[in-house]
Amino acid sequence: MDIFNEDPNAGIAFSPGVITKESITLKANSIIGDVFSGNLCPLETYIKSKAISDVASSICKEIKEDAISEADKYSAEDKVLGVTFVTKNLATTYDFSHDSEWVEINRELTELKSKMKDHENKMIQAMDYAEMVDKDGVVVIPAKVKKAGGTTIAINIPKV
Repeated sequence: MDIFNEDPNAGIAFSPGVITKESITLKANSIIGDVFSGNLCPLETYIKSKAISDVASSICKEIKEDAISEADKYSAEDKVLGVTFVTKNLATTYDFSHDSEWVEINRELTELKSKMKDHENKMIQAMDYAEMVDKDGVVVIPAKVKKAGGTTIAINIPKV
């Protein structure tokens, strides 16, 4: 079953009776195998996968409150589609910007972060030299690579 060849009247083709990590992995590995064996175009499959991810994200965002209300009707032992679930209360967030002391501390912190970013940029620049001295005569220690960058692909799906 090709998850991307959906019947417009039936919805997405991936619909196991019971959802497990294994069923998700099996479906993903099947599609990945089709790509690696040359049966599916890697770029088209990537774009379609991104679209499915965006569809799922939009659905989850829009129906989350209704899903929470429905989940509250079940006990902790109940399963739906083989999946256990629990609702959780999230931490409250606060706004401190009306307090002058907090505003001053935040300004100082922002200034320090800016200084730190400038220093980080010097350290990155110093990686290109045996030794680098800044305008004040201070030796700049080169940065160390924590994780090398890579290549990704950005998908821009048109609105219409």
